[in-house]
Amino acid sequence: MSTFNCCRGRAARIAACNTPATSEVPVPVETTVPVSIDKPDGFFKRASRFIKPMLPAFLLAIVPKCPFCLAAYVALGTGIGLSVTSARLLHISLLCAGLIPLSLFAAKHIRDHFFPVSFAGWHQQVFTGMAGMLIGCSILWLF
Repeated sequence: MSTFNCCRGRAARIAACNTPATSEVPVPVETTVPVSIDKPDGFFKRASRFIKPMLPAFLLAIVPKCPFCLAAYVALGTGIGLSVTSARLLHISLLCAGLIPLSLFAAKHIRDHFFPVSFAGWHQQVFTGMAGMLIGCSILWLF
């Protein structure tokens, strides 16, 4: 019984799983499956993956519901008064800044659910972009 490359613990960066460790006969390329041995993600990478969707959600939670309240908060915080038009534009900009990343995050997870196998590169990006715009516009329509 021979030991295979993926089971030895000291496999190369990319080693074929079904090739014996001491093989004199070359195995055809069609039957080998490359295995990538990557270093596990660090603490900061895992933390950033957790925090990324939380920042836009936090922004949406702290944005006031009406532009007049936003103008009052800006005036209280900075001493600068805003007109109704500029308060409305700032309000819409803050809503978009919170909704766009969340809608793209949702679209990416919807894409991964319906298309678990990766297909041609730009099709995936077009689907994610269109679904993100559809989700974002439909939520923004509520405001």
